[in-house]
Amino acid sequence: MQLRPPNSDQPNCADKVSAMAAERKNQEAEQPMNSRPGYPSGLPSDHVNNEEPTQSTNSCAGDLGVKAQTLHKAYCKYGHYFGLKPVVKLPNGRLRWPLHPLRLLKKGVSE
Repeated sequence: MQLRPPNSDQPNCADKVSAMAAERKNQEAEQPMNSRPGYPSGLPSDHVNNEEPTQSTNSCAGDLGVKAQTLHKAYCKYGHYFGLKPVVKLPNGRLRWPLHPLRLLKKGVSE
């Protein structure tokens, strides 16, 4: 049995993988950051116009007397924290919550 040298005309597996990675990188570079999967399509108009003031997760958790992780877990698991939802998710993944969460919870707001 005689071993043949690989045919240099055909790309090997590593070449195919690197070519696919380069193609995917070029496709991502052509898309704006906020249209990529996992990124919001843009900030809601009420946030852009500053009609509704917002605060960070840590600040909101402090107002409610819970840890920030509690808000994150409830939002991930149920989509809200006792009916309280983030106003916006920023492109960097951070959440912005209503400025006066206790007032909203007392009113019983659940959207």
